[in-house]
Amino acid sequence: MPTEQNKTDISNAKQLLYTLKTDIDLLVELVSSQNPEYVAFEIEEILRVNEAKSMNGGIESLKVTQLNEWHNCNRTLKAWRKFHKDYDISPIFNFRLPGLVVIKENNEVISALVIKINEQKRLLQTLVQKGRTHHIVRSEFIHKIEPAIITEQLYRKITIVNQEVKSVWFNWAARNTPKTFTIDQFSQYINRKRKKVPLNYSDAQWNDKMNNLEKKCHNGRFKAIHRFKRRQAFPIIELSFVDKTFKRQQRTATTPYILNGQVNGSPSFSILKSYSREDMVKQETILLPDNKEWIDEDLKLIGVLK
Repeated sequence: MPTEQNKTDISNAKQLLYTLKTDIDLLVELVSSQNPEYVAFEIEEILRVNEAKSMNGGIESLKVTQLNEWHNCNRTLKAWRKFHKDYDISPIFNFRLPGLVVIKENNEVISALVIKINEQKRLLQTLVQKGRTHHIVRSEFIHKIEPAIITEQLYRKITIVNQEVKSVWFNWAARNTPKTFTIDQFSQYINRKRKKVPLNYSDAQWNDKMNNLEKKCHNGRFKAIHRFKRRQAFPIIELSFVDKTFKRQQRTATTPYILNGQVNGSPSFSILKSYSREDMVKQETILLPDNKEWIDEDLKLIGVLK
């Protein structure tokens, strides 16, 4: 049975979520009523039936569709309120709709509203996490407030830029998601791996390789071992400003940025192309920080130095 404190927290969270949705609806109305200049990029989502393949082997490609016609404006702005997934879409991979929207009217009102919305998101996240250290407990709590909600999409802030932007670049980045082993766990991993000889190795060659890995991980230099298990692709946005005293900014692009300081109209911008893992791998060089070194590049194993 829920405790009285839990009941109170659920009630407060439901009220916060209701207010948050109401304020985002007001933001969408205020912005769309201006018939703003905008551009957004709709990214193909991963279907549930392809979830396991994408998790284990990585995402091969993602189609991107540009949105800039008047009839897609509300669809773009409602990305700020998209906290759920359609049933046939994988909940593992977060929804993203990068873009930009240029504000021409009610600048101060919109700025204040965005600040209020982001504070409500912070308060809601704090309430959900309060005294709930395990992610399963937090998940159970948030789904009592509203079933099927995706917390990362709920918590992400709306970005508003008050300086005049000169140029915007949209692009893709990708990072390898590592699995971390303790030294003992890595020894167990090697023992399992030893039994699965790849076609391009003889039994003796593979056994020698595993023995060398065993020696390396127990040489006393490493406190942990990382293995890259899959590549995670994500869109990024980079901004340059009219005022040169502001440095260029590069960030992950999740939902449309609000440009609130444009004096001379919309900035120039690049088009986000469809994602191709093959193209990304061709361009990629993995640079390791000083506290890490390669143990085996073929098996994507990296040692974390003590």
